[in-house]
Amino acid sequence: MPVKKLTHLAFFTAISMSIYAIESAIPPLVPIPGIKLGLANIITLILLHFYSRRDTLLVLLARIILSSLLFGQAISLVYSLAGGLLRNYYGRNFAFSPAHWEAWPTTSAN
Repeated sequence: MPVKKLTHLAFFTAISMSIYAIESAIPPLVPIPGIKLGLANIITLILLHFYSRRDTLLVLLARIILSSLLFGQAISLVYSLAGGLLRNYYGRNFAFSPAHWEAWPTTSAN
């Protein structure tokens, strides 16, 4: 893996962990264990669009494991893994289909 790509993926991991840390400080909206807003998954969706699924999975697993060790409990690891792996499998198929992106108007810098 090239150093530039590895640096970008490490940067995205750090950003998603910091978003997760901020999100864990927010009180839960409903009193059900494991339910959060999932704001750190924004980074996962960005990675699904610009990088391969393998790279996205590496960042996702690093964020989930490190965040659950630093901020969460053992049950949060299970919930996050289940949701993150499903998002990695289905996210690119629905959220980022090329038909949706090609229809968006673009501005040219000419």
